[in-house]
This record gives sequence, C-alpha cells and structure tokens, in this order.
Amino acid sequence: MQSLSLEEAKNALRRSESVLEASLDAGLSGPGRLHDLFVSFDAMTPGEFKLQGGGLTVRYGTHSGLYGEFVLAITDRGICGLQFIEGKNADAALATIQTQFPAADFIHAPEQTEEFAEAIFRSHNANAKIPISVVGTNFQIKVWRALLTVPAGNLVSYGGLANAVGKPTAARAVGSAIGANPVAYLIPCHRAIRATGLLDTKYRWGPSRKLAMIGQEVTAKIVSLDA
Repeated sequence: MQSLSLEEAKNALRRSESVLEASLDAGLSGPGRLHDLFVSFDAMTPGEFKLQGGGLTVRYGTHSGLYGEFVLAITDRGICGLQFIEGKNADAALATIQTQFPAADFIHAPEQTEEFAEAIFRSHNANAKIPISVVGTNFQIKVWRALLTVPAGNLVSYGGLANAVGKPTAARAVGSAIGANPVAYLIPCHRAIRATGLLDTKYRWGPSRKLAMIGQEVTAKIVSLDA
C-alpha cells in the first residue's frame, strides 16, 4: 500500500516523464526497442486501414489471465485485439475488436490464440517477443508508441504523453486515444494517470483492474531492486 500512496504516485510521475522524454529522444519508440524489449509494435498501413480488414483473417479465443478473462484476437502479423471481459459478456468484448476490422473474417480458434495468451503474463525478457499489429489514426499510433516507452512499474501523466507526442495542449485528446487502446495491458494505458497522482476512475476495464496492474508492476520493480 505504501508503494501505491499518492506521494509515491507523484514521485513515479516525475521519474517516468524524464524516462519517457529520454526514451523518445533516443529513438526507442521504434518497433525494435519497446516495452523492455517485450513487445514489437506494428501499425497497419493507410491502405490496410482503408480496407477495414477486407481480406484479413482474424482468429480469436477467450482466455484467463492474471487480471481476469479476456478475448484475444490475432492475425498473421500478431495480436490485433485484447479486450477484458466485463460481466461475463465475452460477446461484447469480441464485438469491440470486430469494430476495428468490420470487413475481416473472424474465426473462433482458441487453440491458436492460446500460445499468445500464455506468453502475455510471463516475465518480460528480451527473448520473448510478442508482436502487436494494430489499426489506428496517426495520433493514436503516436500515443500508443509513447505508452510503450514507459517501463513497467513507472507512471506517466496525460500531459506528459501529450508533450511526448508533440501536442502539449492535447492532454484530453491523449486521454481519448488511450481510451481507444485496442490491446489492453500490452499497450500499457494503465500506466497513465492524472498529473495530481490520482488514478482515473474512468479506466475502460475498471479502476480495480488498473490498480491491480500498477500494484503488481510496482511490487515487482521493488522486489527486483531489492534483489
């Protein structure tokens, strides 16, 4: 609980925003140096965006993880959607993913998504890459890339992200981009909080889940430092 105090959250923000700025300056927002080398990030091309998934096959399955049940969707290029299930309504979670690719063919194939599902919550290491391939506007992609430079156990404010993507007055638009995150947890929107250090109660997958994610990451970081 001490590690999640308001004062510690503010300290984490101060540390993280300098880390975020340094990471972006060093070019670490590229696909090869993201998320502690844990995630490789690929955005769909404008042509693919225009097709709305036409000709694309998306395989999906329902799985359980550290933070509850979720629907996971993949293409040949990697994970394209991860939505936590609220109220045991898996269909709603799947429908959210389908809105990203309305013209794609969706196939229920949990045996093919299981390997990805198991890898998501393993310890982050450079030998375990998880590819993500997402669709979004240019601004959304910039915000998601910036989020991926925030190390586990650190936090960043919406204003800090706005500065990082070159739009210092666009904190509200950053919040909207975070809310549109198509791949929960792996694109770590849970690490974004208010500049005051307070958690945002409007986190789309629930404030309790967000607190659990932050707490787990902060605890793991403290244990690692102590070791």
